[in-house]
Amino acid sequence: MFLQNISPLERLDLSTPSTRLKRSLDTIEALDRALQFPSRSFRSIHIAGSQGKGSVAAMIAKGLEASGWRVGLYTSPHLFSFCERMQINGISICQEELEEYLIHIYAIAEDLHIQPTFFEFLTCAAFLFFQKREIDIAVVETGLGGRWDATNILYPILSVITSISLEHCQILGHDLNTIAGEKAGIFKQHVPAVIGPHAHFPSVLARVRDLGIALHRVNTNAASFVDENRAIASACLKHLPFAVSQEAISAGLEYRLPCRCECLGNAVLDVAHNPYMIERFIQAVRLQFPGRKLRIAFGCLQDKEHSSCLELLLSVAEHIHLIQAKCPRATPLTQLARALDSRGYHRYSIHDSIANAMEQGYRTARSQGELFVVTGSTYIMAEARETLLLFDER
Repeated sequence: MFLQNISPLERLDLSTPSTRLKRSLDTIEALDRALQFPSRSFRSIHIAGSQGKGSVAAMIAKGLEASGWRVGLYTSPHLFSFCERMQINGISICQEELEEYLIHIYAIAEDLHIQPTFFEFLTCAAFLFFQKREIDIAVVETGLGGRWDATNILYPILSVITSISLEHCQILGHDLNTIAGEKAGIFKQHVPAVIGPHAHFPSVLARVRDLGIALHRVNTNAASFVDENRAIASACLKHLPFAVSQEAISAGLEYRLPCRCECLGNAVLDVAHNPYMIERFIQAVRLQFPGRKLRIAFGCLQDKEHSSCLELLLSVAEHIHLIQAKCPRATPLTQLARALDSRGYHRYSIHDSIANAMEQGYRTARSQGELFVVTGSTYIMAEARETLLLFDER
C-alpha cells in the first residue's frame, strides 16, 4: 500500500530505487495493458547507449519538429526540473498534469497488486502523456541498459545505439560486448537500426543477423563527441520510413542541450560521468582550448567509477574542486578525497556547497589564466550553471 498524505512526486521518490533493473517486462506490460496500451498510440524512435543518447534524442526531436511533426521526447535524468523528462515540441509537461497521471497509475498498480519501479511509473506516465496529447511520434531514451528497460515495450520505427562503454557493470555485465548485447535488446524484427562508431560489437551484429534487420552504421572519425552525436542523429533522420528535408535535419543538428560541452564565459560544463565520457570530454576541451591550464570541479553518484574518473582528471588538472550533489546517491566528499590521496594528488579542495565551489573555482581560474571546467553528475549541473550565469565578470 502506498503512503498517503504525500504528493504524487514524493510518492514516486519513495518507490523502488531507479537503479534497480528487473529482468522482466511483466510489470510495465501489465500497467500498459491496464491503461489500454498507450505505448501503441504513437510511432517512436528508441535510443539506447552508454552516452550521447540524450543529445542524439534531442537533435532528432528538433529535426522532426522542424518538419512539422508533433513530437514527444522522453529522456532522463533531468537538469533543472523533473518535468523536463517528458516534453512535446520542446515544452515540458506541467507538474499538475504529471501528478494526475501518476495518481492514476498508482491506483492501477495497487489494484493489480504489483510494485513498479521508479522508472516504470515514470515511463507509463510519459506514454500516457503522449497518448492524451495525441503526438505524431516520440523519441524515447532508455533509462538503463535496453533488453529489460521499461521503455522496451515500444515497437519503434527505428532503433538506435549511440555508443558502448563500461557502465553499471554489476547490472549490465563486466565487459563491453556483454553490455552491448544488453543494449541491442531493444532491436526488434522488421525495425531498422542505426549504430554509432563506438557500438560496433559482435553481440550487436549477432543480434542484427538473428533478426534479419537492416543496419546502418555510422562510421566517422569525429574529433569530438559533439560531432559524433551529430553524425548519429543525422543518420537517424535520414533512415526513417518517411522523408525529412535537409533543412529540417540541419535545424535539428544545430540544437545543443545545456551542459553538453557548454561554454559559459571562462567555464566549460559537461555531464561526463564515467571514464569514457571524461576521456572524450578532455579531448574535446584540449582541441577547443589548446594549451590552456585546467581547473576542474567534479562530483558524481555512488554507482559511477569515481576513482577512474578522478585518475583521468588529475592527469590534466592544476587543481580539483570536489563537490557533492544534493542527492542521496551522491558520492561523499570524503570518499572522493581518499581516492585522490591514494594517488598522491593533494591539489584539491573540498566544498560544502556547489555554489561555493563555483565562485572560488571560477574566480581563481580567471585570475590565474586557467580554464574552469565543471564535469560529473547531471545532479550537480543545474546549481553549477545557475551560479556561473550570475557572475558579473562575464
